[in-house]
Amino acid sequence: MFQGITEGYSVSLSKETDKYWYLKCKKLKSNADKDDPKTMDLVVEKGTYNPKSLSTKMRGVTVTMRDLTFGVSEKQVTFNQADYPGAKIIDKR
Repeated sequence: MFQGITEGYSVSLSKETDKYWYLKCKKLKSNADKDDPKTMDLVVEKGTYNPKSLSTKMRGVTVTMRDLTFGVSEKQVTFNQADYPGAKIIDKR
């Protein structure tokens, strides 16, 4: 969702703290996508470069996403037989 988020926008640094960059994204006139919001406020965490929050107003509705996380942990995608005692494992390779 956040890949290329600033494409079609003029991005400026509005504020900076020890932990975050506060960015103001304004839609460029060359951005012809009518569904793109006119402005967005994006907060990016220093060090990880991960977005912390994104706020925008579209058609009179304010949308704010906070504490965003991406991906899954290694444990969530690794099968551990000890977690499923009594399960029969069938290898059909």
